[in-house]
Amino acid sequence: MEGFIAVFGGSFSPVTNAHLAIAEQITNLYDIEKVIFLPVSDLYEKRGLMSAEHRVEMLKLACESNTKFEVSEIEVQSTTLLNTIDSLRRLRKQYPDHPMAFVIGSDNLRLIDTWNDFQELMDDYYFIVIPRNGDNPQKMIRKNPSLLANLESFLIPEGYIRNDGNSTHVRDLLKVGKSVRYLVPEPTYFYLENNLKGWGFNA
Repeated sequence: MEGFIAVFGGSFSPVTNAHLAIAEQITNLYDIEKVIFLPVSDLYEKRGLMSAEHRVEMLKLACESNTKFEVSEIEVQSTTLLNTIDSLRRLRKQYPDHPMAFVIGSDNLRLIDTWNDFQELMDDYYFIVIPRNGDNPQKMIRKNPSLLANLESFLIPEGYIRNDGNSTHVRDLLKVGKSVRYLVPEPTYFYLENNLKGWGFNA
């Protein structure tokens, strides 16, 4: 069997060092051949979302130095808002011989059983669960019969997974003119400086 393709979805508004650290750490823990960053479309209604053009460019710059990282524009190029299963089906066609895992934060465990085509997601894909805000993913899964019945679909990294310095915090700093250096990848930092001064950027 070929190595995993890990799909890391999110707004990445902007991509941060924490995002890259998570991707690197799961690559070390599992047999992951490639991490595909999957930024959401501009159709995704989220407050403070930077335009897809900027988010994609910052992601590409951040991933340039790692041959295992790449960026997919499946969602940002779609004229309709795609559900997780829609995106994964399209990516599966590109990598038919690879097992595929979707990276989620543990907060998603509270609603994942309401996602479109939940059982297909459980049957055909793995989910790498990154703990957030003190969550205990194992306990959350055990408490939900729908998740417990699909226990083998979940991969929960053992040990410490860095998950600090989120995009919201970075945007808040930008808006008040504070520096985000060392919170975002260096290419992202300079991109923000050169292209997004309207966000209150201040080196």
